[in-house]
Amino acid sequence: MANQAGRLQILTSIPTFVEDDRAMKKPLFKSVGIDDFAGQPLTLFQFNNLLKDVLADGFPASYWIVAEISKVNERGHCYLELVEKDGAGTHAQARGTIWSSKYRKIAQHFLARTGQSIQPGLKILFNASLQYHEVYGLSLDIHEVDPTYTVGELARLRQEIIDRLEKEGLLFKNGLLALPTVPQRIAIVSSPTAAGYQDFMHQIGANAHRYQFTCVLFPALMQGNDAPASVIEALRQIGERAAEFDVAVVIRGGGSQNDLSCFDHYGIAATLAGLPLPVLTGIGHERDETITDLAAHTRLKTPTAVAAFLIETCRHFEETLENAFQELMTAAADQLIRAREHLERQSLALCHRAESSLNQHRQHLNRHHYALLRQAERQTDRQETYLTQLTEKMKCTIQNRLRREESQLDFHALKTSLLDPVALLKRGLSRTYHNGQLITSVGQLQKGDVIETQLGDGRVRSVVTVFNQLQ
Repeated sequence: MANQAGRLQILTSIPTFVEDDRAMKKPLFKSVGIDDFAGQPLTLFQFNNLLKDVLADGFPASYWIVAEISKVNERGHCYLELVEKDGAGTHAQARGTIWSSKYRKIAQHFLARTGQSIQPGLKILFNASLQYHEVYGLSLDIHEVDPTYTVGELARLRQEIIDRLEKEGLLFKNGLLALPTVPQRIAIVSSPTAAGYQDFMHQIGANAHRYQFTCVLFPALMQGNDAPASVIEALRQIGERAAEFDVAVVIRGGGSQNDLSCFDHYGIAATLAGLPLPVLTGIGHERDETITDLAAHTRLKTPTAVAAFLIETCRHFEETLENAFQELMTAAADQLIRAREHLERQSLALCHRAESSLNQHRQHLNRHHYALLRQAERQTDRQETYLTQLTEKMKCTIQNRLRREESQLDFHALKTSLLDPVALLKRGLSRTYHNGQLITSVGQLQKGDVIETQLGDGRVRSVVTVFNQLQ
């Protein structure tokens, strides 16, 4: 740079630092000087090459950066489009590259720790160095991705959805619906090619009791970025035809946590909660519980478990009918025996004195009296048992609600402590004021302005000599 004609200076009145536990504090810019070009204009290549050298000197180290992935393109190397958003939309973006020599290891480690592949919509913490190419422009070379940050971010987003559903009264709404006694008309949300759907249809169709079920498939994608919209549309169609069905089921079978992540979606859970039908889910193995499972009426492990549950529900009703029939037959037989004995007693009574006839009737009435007493005692015992069970259930419900509320209070207390301005200042952040006004942009300052910087342990006054406004 020193051998070129011309002089370029980039000055800042106060150096800016990148602050992170894993990166040393280094100034983003420093003064750079070059000789004049003796009045000769620069070519675009010369200017870009000059800019490349300036950036190489100003950004010699790597930095830890937080950004959201907006697009992923895998072509041996992994090319990322990175953004940062606020309430008004995207207010920062950059291109990033994970070279093939590192990408496989980074991707495998990220998937193992988070259960997610590197995909659009995730917020990541990564270590990168600045690269500038004369033709392709500015980009970031990504050396490392910290999966721990993304795990915490995914957990936070999942809890926000659960809290929102609970606040809106949707989390347990579907669970309050009564399950039909004989659920034989079934609306199914699944992919027609999914193994879980085939297993369900085989189980429900070849049941040992020969129950007849009417199943209507509402096809949907069960994994990937387009799955939420597809499942929501299928549920909406079921809602329009709700009178035709007894229950709805959402099934897909097992998969990795990454495959099931689309079911941690507010829209699916909210649409499901609004259905007038009980919804049964079988979208993962026993260890996997999605937000869709939480919002459903009944969550089961697998599609075959859903089929077994429906069959067992019908079997329970049939057993109830069989037991009622047996009780009716027994009661009828007992009644016939009692009637026969009564007729015999009446026949004998004709041959006995009036006193003997009266005694026989008195004994008959006594038997009925004792039977009524026993029946009343049994009914009383059943009611006492029911009241005891109901009391215990109410205690458990109240205790669970108290635990949830305590967890919420702890969460909000932690969140409040993390947002404490004093704590933020002590962690190295600062505020700059000019004439008592908080400065958020260099456009608010002019050369010669006196500014005051608030640090964690005091204030520093400075005079602006030269400043550079980023474009």
